[in-house]
Amino acid sequence: MEYTKGDWWVEVGNTETSIESDYQTICDNVSNCDANLIAAAPQMYEALKDALEDIDRTGYCTVPSVTRMQRALAKVDNPSAL
Repeated sequence: MEYTKGDWWVEVGNTETSIESDYQTICDNVSNCDANLIAAAPQMYEALKDALEDIDRTGYCTVPSVTRMQRALAKVDNPSAL
């Protein structure tokens, strides 16, 4: 799957909210209630991909994979805490 790599973050402007990366604007005119979820998408994708690879390889999810999933979810639930 191809997508813009790296961290995505929420930029709240005077008239609109956008999702930004180091490379480009990912999307603009985003509702504030959806912004954190969209910004966390790359971390969630990578964490879930790693977890599935762990399960395929070992039959269970490793602690680092679980930690990555927890951090991705925390970015959605409380981004200022990261």
